[in-house]
Amino acid sequence: AHMHRAAARVLFEDGRAPAVVAAQLLVADRRADPWTVEALRRAARAALAEGASASAARYLERALQEPPRAKLPWRTKPGPHSTPRWCATARRHAPSGSSRSAG
Repeated sequence: AHMHRAAARVLFEDGRAPAVVAAQLLVADRRADPWTVEALRRAARAALAEGASASAARYLERALQEPPRAKLPWRTKPGPHSTPRWCATARRHAPSGSSRSAG
């Protein structure tokens, strides 16, 4: 799983599409890595822009699995626009019976 995180960084540095980077991060180990969270959020934004809401939800759900770092106030006091709401919104708008994957 560590190799997937390393591969994601190489792909990112090589300028690959956010979905290609995210594919590696989906199976990477969880390490409280802010870069991983940002890369998955970037992939989710790109997926939503392409109409792939199911992929966006999957990327955001994986981002939420990163262990929280110490002193992240939004984890203890989520606002009305927190990531879990985005996941639910993406799922509601996903076409039924299809799970279009970005990438």
